Order: sequence, then C-alpha cells, then structure tokens
Amino acid sequence: MPPRPLRGTIVPMTAEEASPLRGCCLRRHIFRVPQSARRPDLGDTGHMATASEPGPFSSLHKKMQLKPGTQLWVWPEAATAPELADTQDLVRAGLDEANAAVLFVEGSADVEKIMADYRPRLSELKVVWLVYAKGNKAPVNRDTLWTRLLGHSWRAVSNVSYSDSLSAIRIRPLKTGEEVRQP
Repeated sequence: MPPRPLRGTIVPMTAEEASPLRGCCLRRHIFRVPQSARRPDLGDTGHMATASEPGPFSSLHKKMQLKPGTQLWVWPEAATAPELADTQDLVRAGLDEANAAVLFVEGSADVEKIMADYRPRLSELKVVWLVYAKGNKAPVNRDTLWTRLLGHSWRAVSNVSYSDSLSAIRIRPLKTGEEVRQP
C-alpha cells in the first residue's frame, strides 16, 4: 500500500480512481485531480498550485484580487516578495505599465512619500494594496493607515492576511462627494 499523502497535497488520479472517493477526499483535506481534468501546461500535478508551492493562482493572489494578466508594480522596488514573483499570469512591471500595485510600508513616512510621489498614477490602477507588519510591530496599523489615507482623500476598502507576519489593506481614492466616517 502506498504511503498516505500529506494534507493539502494534490494527488493525480484517473477518473475511475476518483469516482468512489467523492466526498471523502475533502474530509481528509486531500485535493485529488482526475486525470481527465489535468492541464499538461501546469506540470506534474496538473493543477495550478500545491500546498507547499504557490502557483499562479495561489490563495494570496486570489485574496488580493490579482487576476491572470496582472501587471504588478511593487514598492519599494527593492522589496523581496517571492510570493509576487513573475509567473505565467502575474508579471512585475514599472508603475507606468502596471494595472495593480502592492506597496510595503513600515511607517507613516512611507505612506506620505507614496501619496506625495505616486498618488495620481495609483488612482488609475484597478487594485492598490498597502502591506504592513501585523500585531503592532510597526508604527502603522489598519486604523492609523485609515486615518492617514483619509487626509489624502483615499480610503481603506478591505483587509486581508498577507502572511503570518504581514497584513494588507486594499485602498482606493474617494469618489466625488463620498463621505467616510472615521473608525
């Protein structure tokens, strides 16, 4: 008998093997991909991502609404973000070519610099995220960012967990006549 796969592992199998396992594979948290549904362009697993190796449609990309074809600008440009590396469907680009942005901020000074230098171009992008340290490990958090952004006529739209140590808020400019209550 072959060893049992780890939780979250994708196990290629034929349609005949999959039919008696419907339902039980979800209870054990094993994602089985029938042979007929495998995509040859995605490698041995035939699926877009495994639990240990994020693919072009990783859960982070889904949470952050980074869709196939996204041209992503990351600030600061020296930021190392392997989870946002170029893939088949996500390409790092300069600000002028980008249609989405992920901005890593460590404090209020970073927010002020971003708003002073890049605000007009950022307002044209589909998706803009500010990523900051979780657990009050940085001088900014969701509430202080919200207040700081309102001073620039921007607002927070949603909040997601970026990683174990980072959170991200999606931001956008205020619409004409829009009023926002501060938290």
